Amino acid sequence: MKLEALKNVGVGETIVFVGNGTTLNEFDLAKVAHPIAACNYYLPFGPAKWGRLPDYFFCHDPSVLFTPWEAHRAYKRLPAPAGYDPTLPSPAAFIDKNRQWFRRRLIVPSNLDWWGGFRAKAVMRGVDPAGCRRWLESWKAHAYVYDPLPAGHDWTARVRRRMAGGYKREDFDPQGYVWNPRCWERLLAPVGPWLMRDLAQSRVPLWALNSFCAVMLPILLFMGWQRIVLVGVDFDKEGYFFTPYQSPTGQRFFYKEEYDDFYWLCDLAGRLPHRPLIQAVHASRNLLQPPGGLVEFEEVCR
Repeated sequence: MKLEALKNVGVGETIVFVGNGTTLNEFDLAKVAHPIAACNYYLPFGPAKWGRLPDYFFCHDPSVLFTPWEAHRAYKRLPAPAGYDPTLPSPAAFIDKNRQWFRRRLIVPSNLDWWGGFRAKAVMRGVDPAGCRRWLESWKAHAYVYDPLPAGHDWTARVRRRMAGGYKREDFDPQGYVWNPRCWERLLAPVGPWLMRDLAQSRVPLWALNSFCAVMLPILLFMGWQRIVLVGVDFDKEGYFFTPYQSPTGQRFFYKEEYDDFYWLCDLAGRLPHRPLIQAVHASRNLLQPPGGLVEFEEVCR
């Protein structure tokens, strides 16, 4: 099936998007009353922790999809928390074990040619690229498929980075940050209504710095949900789910470009015909400030 089949499936409804930040530990996702969309290591941790399988699952990052968390934990030398099960499978293996549930719930790229990490990422050593491609082919008939359009062709991005004085600077602190694009940034906007035309043709431009902004949030907008509530979308480097993590470089937050990419999408959302409301669940840390504000977790519960 093509991604275009998902257009407007969520009209008038609310969806909860679950990130992978450590603030997830503050909530019981088993109580969520709305459909859940998730990615990365929500599988297998989400079902193991809350007994809740996702209603939609994004299979975008091969370094996560095909790698058990234990490989990431060992590579980054993270301590194993109490009760941690090192035998938990990779997201792809978990999906195969629950094949009936995940039919027509996966959102997958049409190929892996756009990704160059099989040889570049140390955590992928020992992972068979041919096996990953066979897995993808085995699911295409039962998933929503998009054609990834690799980055690199966007000259406006290069101009923006040069005029902004740097790229991927690690000294950005988002606390108190107010997104207020200057005139030249508006003229070189990285995303606009044309993005919806690409999605309607089952094409996803990989324009943003992270996959949440490049793939997941745009597709949720395309699906027509009236309200998108984010939980665990921490946009920091404090850890993953139950595992705290400190970057060896001392970097604490995502890059400024990643925050700006999110706010550009919020700006686009306000110009779409259905004008979706984007909110975040109030947590101990809320670095992202969606235009729809913060809501208490109880508001999305049964």
